[in-house]
Amino acid sequence: MSDFSEKIRHVREEMKLSRRALGDLIGVAEGKIQKIEIGSQRADHEFLSHLSKETLIDLNWLLDDSQPILPGPLPRRGDQPVRRDLDRLRLSIEAVEEGLDAFGRVASPDIKAGLVAAAYELLQTEGEKAAAQIIRLVRTA
Repeated sequence: MSDFSEKIRHVREEMKLSRRALGDLIGVAEGKIQKIEIGSQRADHEFLSHLSKETLIDLNWLLDDSQPILPGPLPRRGDQPVRRDLDRLRLSIEAVEEGLDAFGRVASPDIKAGLVAAAYELLQTEGEKAAAQIIRLVRTA
């Protein structure tokens, strides 16, 4: 097994994802993940692009056989986690504003800030499943 294959498996396991879950996340078949992990198939540009985009893994580390797998946090790209946080915050604000408009509600800045903070946490922990919870949250505001 190549270092690359080991790193792919390491990334998946550190993220606590099954092969199927990683495949769903990056839009490839579970079987392709398995073949890449055992070294019987090479990762193509599309695979690497989606993996990097969705996991923020540093592709330089992933592709460089001289950079070992080390314990601790996965090597991530520069400022991408900050951008992802900003995107989540923007989505939280939009969801709260749209929810308030949809229910014809007006909230004070303090209430709105609390709703945005709660929506942000829901998006972080629940992902796409957070939508229904955010709707309930805004409805009760």
